[in-house]
Amino acid sequence: MILTVAFFFCAKQSPKEHFKKGTTLYAEGRYDEAIAEYQKAIEADSTYLKAYINLGAIYFKKKMYEEASSQFETVLRYQPYHMKAHYNLGLIQLELGKKDEAKKHYEYLKSVRSNLADHLWDRIQKK
Repeated sequence: MILTVAFFFCAKQSPKEHFKKGTTLYAEGRYDEAIAEYQKAIEADSTYLKAYINLGAIYFKKKMYEEASSQFETVLRYQPYHMKAHYNLGLIQLELGKKDEAKKHYEYLKSVRSNLADHLWDRIQKK
């Protein structure tokens, strides 16, 4: 008797491939599936900051502010001057009613002359 054994090699996807798939799912409104892809991108490369940013954006959209904050704070641990992370943390603080905390992120963005400062300030003024 001859046994035939087939080996299937699954090429491990790169963080970029998971990120791209997550972005497509996010655009389609398939947030839970997008979250899974972004998490896979992070598992493949814990320094893939784009995945943290998009993951945080989904959590923000789902009003999961603690989870969103965690993602943006991770980005700031790797890159303390990351403007989108500061901007998004400012938005989260506004949603949590912490206007003074939001202003700290605004002040940082203003100091680096980011156009995101104006957007955040507009949101602060509306709260």
